[in-house]
Amino acid sequence: MIEEQSKTRVLIVDSQPFVRQGIKACLNATDHCEVVGEAADGYAAILAAKTCRPQLVILEATITGMTTYETVKRLRKLDENMRILICFNSEDPFEIHELLQAGAGGVLQKSAEPTELINAVRAVAGGGSYLTGDLVNRVFSASSQSSTGVNLYGLTTRETEILRFVADGMSNKETANRLNLSVRTVETHRLNIRRKTKAYTLSDLVRVARRLRLVPSADPASSPDTDDTRFSAVPE
Repeated sequence: MIEEQSKTRVLIVDSQPFVRQGIKACLNATDHCEVVGEAADGYAAILAAKTCRPQLVILEATITGMTTYETVKRLRKLDENMRILICFNSEDPFEIHELLQAGAGGVLQKSAEPTELINAVRAVAGGGSYLTGDLVNRVFSASSQSSTGVNLYGLTTRETEILRFVADGMSNKETANRLNLSVRTVETHRLNIRRKTKAYTLSDLVRVARRLRLVPSADPASSPDTDDTRFSAVPE
C-alpha cells in the first residue's frame, strides 16, 4: 500500500478578504495543499505563523503593518525552512531582487491564472524558485547592478538609486519619470530612506549620499540647508 503524502501547510496573507478566499478555494481544490491560516497584514502574519506553523506562506507584496521585506525576514527568522511566495502587482525588478535576497522563494503576478498559482506553489513548496513572465532576465540584470560596497544604512538597491537622484536635486516627479515609477512609490521610498538614515532634511540626505559616494564631494558651503518639505507628502 502506498503511503499518502502529507499536504503542504499554507498561510495566506492578503489585505483583501475576497482575495484570500479565492486563493484558499483554489488551493483546497488540490490534493497537495491545506490552508491552515489567514492574515491581513504583516504583524498578523507573524502571529499566525507562530500559531499554525505553515510550510509555505503566500504573501501579498503591498501588505500594511510592516514592509514586505521586513515580513519576509521575520518569517524566515521564525523558521528558516519556511517557503515564501510573493504575489505582486508591480514588476519592479529591483524590489523583487531585494525580496528574493530576503528569503522569498518566488514571485507571482496577482493577475495570474489559477493554474499558474498552482504551478508556482508546487515549485516553491518543493524547494525550488518561481518567477513569473520575463522577470528572470530583468531580476538578474537588477542583481548585477546592485552595489558591491558596504551599505552602512541597510538601504535597498532602489532606495540607494533614489537617494542618488535626490542628492542630484531631482524632484519626486522627475525621479518617478526617470525610473518609470509612480510619484507615490517614490515618496514611500524616500520616507524609508529618511527612517533608515535618520536624515530629515535635504542637506542631511546629501551628506549621506556623499558618505556613500553616490555623488561627488563638494564644498560644504554649497550644500543646501533648507528642509525638503516634499517628505511630508506621505504621512508617517
